[in-house]
Amino acid sequence: MKKITILFSFIITLSLSCTDDSTKTLPQDTSKTSTRKAIEITLKDIYNKPDLEIPTIASLRGEVVILDFWATWCSPCIAEFPKNNVLYNKYKGKGVNIIAITNDPKEKLENFLKNIDLDFWIGRIEGKQTLKDYEIQSFPSIVIINKKGEIVYRGNRLTEKLIEEVLTTDTITLKKLAEPEMKNDSKVSGIPFSGGYYPGEDPVYIDLMKNISSNKPEESRKLVDKANIRSFVIRKSPYQKSNIAGYGSQNNSVGITIIGNELINIFKIINKIPSEIRIKNNSKDTFAYDIIYSKNEKGNDLKKAFKEIHEELLSYLDIKFKNVKNEHLVNKLSVTLPNKYIIARNELEEGTSTLYTPIKRLIPLFENTSKEFFTSDTTLKDKLVYTYGMKLNEIKKATDPIQEIKLLLQEKGIMITKVKEPIETFEIIDSQ
Repeated sequence: MKKITILFSFIITLSLSCTDDSTKTLPQDTSKTSTRKAIEITLKDIYNKPDLEIPTIASLRGEVVILDFWATWCSPCIAEFPKNNVLYNKYKGKGVNIIAITNDPKEKLENFLKNIDLDFWIGRIEGKQTLKDYEIQSFPSIVIINKKGEIVYRGNRLTEKLIEEVLTTDTITLKKLAEPEMKNDSKVSGIPFSGGYYPGEDPVYIDLMKNISSNKPEESRKLVDKANIRSFVIRKSPYQKSNIAGYGSQNNSVGITIIGNELINIFKIINKIPSEIRIKNNSKDTFAYDIIYSKNEKGNDLKKAFKEIHEELLSYLDIKFKNVKNEHLVNKLSVTLPNKYIIARNELEEGTSTLYTPIKRLIPLFENTSKEFFTSDTTLKDKLVYTYGMKLNEIKKATDPIQEIKLLLQEKGIMITKVKEPIETFEIIDSQ
């Protein structure tokens, strides 16, 4: 296999969370938190509360208080809102209060709220003191306070089981209910792939070092630190096939870690091709590969790094990557009349970006789930569609994905027609 040269790297976090300047570390542990008295919060504004009286932890003593720390720019936060809204309405009569707390500017927050229907309380703070008081490291972050005013839980997601338990026992003993488990059974030499690395780090090396030094915590950390090395590796993966990939760049440093990916997905990533159905692998190579890349060089960026990996793959595997443009039957999106659900980017109000999705980002989702080609007419070019509350995950579960997509788009005034059009596709073939 390819000779290894040693390189530098950065962070990848394979988790559904957002960070900003005040939230640089990984999400909090979602296991039971030892109880301690909740620190008082100072809200500047409250929304969705009928009397508009600013609540405090003290004023809510005797009831369960759930603090949901979020931001308008945090997509995973917004994705939880419909579920949290249902939980709030189910338990508000049982002494449960949900306060979603953000330090977004007032105008930005109010733009967001006038474009969305929520029932639970929204609280606005100023500055970062409350975030520091509650040790908030990432968004979304959930803190549950029992009827005695004690913190009994920290996590990243709210569940009905958590609410039921704190109502029944005044504490939380459930383990890791708030964090979705990564479904990854990949193993190498009996060592499971643990899920989060710095782009440019080699998971095989790190997992091996952790395993070797599992009984030596201090030495273990030193050994793992040695994995922050300079490298450009292409190899057949010792892991089971997956779609795990992470990359990042800062200044002239680029780090890329791709684990257990087949050629179609690798070329999709490094060439920024919207969906995998636009690539056909007609070569004999059906292996899964790891790519570990990290360089710190003047003028280096992701585009240059992806090009370098692309060229090395062609040479190393003795294959060709061809551009093919033929006519195909496509699902064409169009809108007959302007409506409030479809806007141009310059019409997007500050604070509402997470409520809309560019049409050009929906098309890859539709293609990957339906395995059919999609395009849009000029009326939808560069437009955004209001997708908050759209059950896009239902497409994957549907027996007829195209019909499910049609139903979802009809709600937004978009229709689909079948037409024949030239579509740019790609082909991987053997050189000989």
